[in-house]
Amino acid sequence: PQPAAQQPQPQPQPQQPPLVHRPATDTTHATVRTMDFPFLALLVSGGHCQLIQCLGVGHYVILGGTLDDSLGEAFDKVARLLGLPVGGGRGGPAVEALARQGRCDAINLPIPLRHRKTMDFSYAGLKTAVRKAAEGLAQQHNASSIDRLPTNVKADIAASFQHAALQ
Repeated sequence: PQPAAQQPQPQPQPQQPPLVHRPATDTTHATVRTMDFPFLALLVSGGHCQLIQCLGVGHYVILGGTLDDSLGEAFDKVARLLGLPVGGGRGGPAVEALARQGRCDAINLPIPLRHRKTMDFSYAGLKTAVRKAAEGLAQQHNASSIDRLPTNVKADIAASFQHAALQ
């Protein structure tokens, strides 16, 4: 007699090792570009910023990080404020393109954490300062909203924001 057909047993699935984004990114850059350790890495993404001392594979010292809003969030919020496209990483490029048409010294904006002796990042105060300056400019120009300001004024806002954010 034929043995009864056995149900196939599920095969164990290979386990994907956990990916730690920052060390993987830093190690990739070190490998691809043949950089020697130690080196300093600046990680800037839509939701996070870190300044990292990379001493070797798996040996990192975080020197500073995002305290509140990241640079990408700040760019997106300024883009939205100015009526520019946002989402999917489009806010930053839209602000940068508009900023090229403006003057970076047109609006006096605070430099984030300039007087602190840390290497942390904070953009919440800068975003608030941009919004308040833009609201004042909308009143001066009799614009019904910030996104209705003249393009040259919005360009000055974008350029001044970008200048302050990247100091």
